[in-house]
Amino acid sequence: MEVVFPDLTVVKPEVSVFGGAEVEINDSQLLIGGEVVASWSDKHTDQCKVSLSFGGKEVKSGDKLSMAGILTLTVTNNQEKSSQAEITLVNEAISGEATIDDMQVGMAIDLLAHITFVNGATLVKTEIEQDSQRTEIYDPHNYIPEFPGMCSFIFTVTGMN
Repeated sequence: MEVVFPDLTVVKPEVSVFGGAEVEINDSQLLIGGEVVASWSDKHTDQCKVSLSFGGKEVKSGDKLSMAGILTLTVTNNQEKSSQAEITLVNEAISGEATIDDMQVGMAIDLLAHITFVNGATLVKTEIEQDSQRTEIYDPHNYIPEFPGMCSFIFTVTGMN
């Protein structure tokens, strides 16, 4: 009999688990938070043995993940040959780049244009810090800078627990 390893494909190498994301393992796919993260197949068997571990602990279908780290997926066929993959779990409420290079005094800018809030995260407040003073921005989609100079933006978010 030909020695064959399971074909394992990682669809999403990085997954946000902010707010908690449920793990689902079916016959040929791993889903986290309802999204397909990895899939597998084997030439000699329809049913492969699947195991997940996070931080040295076993993870089962139905478990919720909420911590950042590396999730290890191992798929083993009936010849006891295994394929393994790692998926990076991140616990961040915001994805995207909030870097703004060309902001001009008096010209409106959308501070949220390149930001996505993940897994039920909701923006609570946006602030600007400039010259050691923090000021709330009431309309971050239509922010008009008043003073030149370096600044930082603070996005306060909440999420489901």
